[in-house]
Amino acid sequence: MNQQEPAGRTIDLRAVTTRDRLMDALRAGLEFPSWTGRNWDAVHDTITGIVEMPRRLTLLGWTRVAEALPRDARILREILDDFARGENAAGRPMTVEYRDEVTDRRD
Repeated sequence: MNQQEPAGRTIDLRAVTTRDRLMDALRAGLEFPSWTGRNWDAVHDTITGIVEMPRRLTLLGWTRVAEALPRDARILREILDDFARGENAAGRPMTVEYRDEVTDRRD
């Protein structure tokens, strides 16, 4: 794992209409190793113990994904929200933002 924590990351889901594309976007956006599985158990295991998660994760285009893939969106949200509430090996806070529009965010 990387020694430096990524501060924030945005994954653009606005073009996602299938579960495969959702998995592709997550794998690329969170830099999953190529050998990780393409199922929700693998996503959970990867974010909780393999990749270095950002302190802030923004998922752009969330409403569209939730409408197109309600079951997958619910599962993904559960995984990420559980992680953000402290189910992570580092025990550090993380914020997940579910957005539809790009905003100019300056911290």
